[in-house]
Amino acid sequence: MKPGTYTLSASSTLTASGTSSNWIRVTQWEGTNGSVIVEGNGAVDYPIILSGSFIRIDRLIVRKARIACIRMNSDNRNDLWFDHLTVTDWDLNAGADQYYAGISIQNNPTRIVVEYCSFKKRATLSDADPGQRDGTGNGIWIKAGTQYGTDSGGQHVFRYNTFVGGYDPIGSEVEDDVRGGFFYNTDIYGNTIRYWADDAI
Repeated sequence: MKPGTYTLSASSTLTASGTSSNWIRVTQWEGTNGSVIVEGNGAVDYPIILSGSFIRIDRLIVRKARIACIRMNSDNRNDLWFDHLTVTDWDLNAGADQYYAGISIQNNPTRIVVEYCSFKKRATLSDADPGQRDGTGNGIWIKAGTQYGTDSGGQHVFRYNTFVGGYDPIGSEVEDDVRGGFFYNTDIYGNTIRYWADDAI
């Protein structure tokens, strides 16, 4: 993408999938200066919606979502890679659910990597301001459970990210299901987490 601010009046939806040898990548055009900013106009629920697998999104600023800045809205998807993103101002209406998140991924995803990203719930507020903890939206939210199938889920990596605010900076559901949440073989390390409302992880 060319550097600049892309203010959306509707969600930008990527429905395609890549493959294990040919990923889809959304990033700043190589060799260009400045930032790529993808933002809602205050009325957009999800600035970016994904539906496929084998997708990498990196080197963007994504902000100003009524619900979630980046949303995976299909079940049982795999291999999503988010790195060097700045994600701010999700859950603008201080909603009542954890999926009102910076990055929101539903229903048995497999191999989600989030690394070297910065999450701050309210960009213009100081880190310790109570507004960083309004609502129940997480920094990262993943949902998994037996009801969504038994042949996918888990194997995620969340590392070297910075989180300011949110309900759970790194959170998941379903909590009372053996296959719920991050499920299994998930690595979480090297993250900096400050001023959250409920659980850090």
